[in-house]
Amino acid sequence: MTWMHRAACADRPSLAWLDDSTQVPAVVVDEMRLVCASCPVHVQCSRFVDEQDITGGFWAGLDRSKDSAIELGGAA
Repeated sequence: MTWMHRAACADRPSLAWLDDSTQVPAVVVDEMRLVCASCPVHVQCSRFVDEQDITGGFWAGLDRSKDSAIELGGAA
């Protein structure tokens, strides 16, 4: 995916993008929310996640875990 290298999260690999949402401190969730909100490829990311049926990690401003109630940036 050529758009992935432009993702705001690409510059923030130390954040808990793929961790279990129940194990992520609220301050980290807030930071990921801010990163996603300013991402220049948010639409492409959201489309990719939907097309690939990804069910884990934080993608396009949302926690994609099936059991998650955490939303990072509103509706994708």
